[in-house]
Amino acid sequence: MCNFLSFLGSYLNIPQPVDDGDPQPVEEIDEPMPEPVSPEEPSTNMPYRPKYFTISELCQSNVAFTLGIKNKPSEKETEHMLELIEYILDPLREAWGAPIIVTSGFRCDELNAAVGGSKTSVHPYGWAVDIVPKRTNLDDFGKFIKKWVKDNDIAFDQIIFEKNAKGDRWVHIGLYNRQGKQRRKLFSMAA
Repeated sequence: MCNFLSFLGSYLNIPQPVDDGDPQPVEEIDEPMPEPVSPEEPSTNMPYRPKYFTISELCQSNVAFTLGIKNKPSEKETEHMLELIEYILDPLREAWGAPIIVTSGFRCDELNAAVGGSKTSVHPYGWAVDIVPKRTNLDDFGKFIKKWVKDNDIAFDQIIFEKNAKGDRWVHIGLYNRQGKQRRKLFSMAA
């Protein structure tokens, strides 16, 4: 264990303690400490730190992997995903009280075309996600979402309860449309 800690310390460029019996002098830093940021006044230059979801989770795609598509978001698309997590996904997960699975999040244009996504989809912008609850049926989850957005005055563009020809079901949530509007449309759609 000691060898590992020595290796780790040298790898991270941390000075190693010398055990010569004499106490080591402590280096004093003559710089003022930064003012702490209170929770009520968050720093405007600090991006949101997701609580339950990650950017990589929103970019993961088996189709992209299988087809060799690089589903890598730009900085702007990453900012959009952080906004989606901050204003929709994390608060929804917190209110729901149980895990939510992302089945589709960010899609580059090539991936969106490969999966048959709409040409007006905001998945390529990082503003949309398809989700399912981990341990509950989708009907109960759908009812919860409808009540949650109404009771909490949640701003969004579209929430679509979708079903494909194979019978797979999921909830699509779009934060904004391509024009940056939040129309608050809530409906069901089957392929």
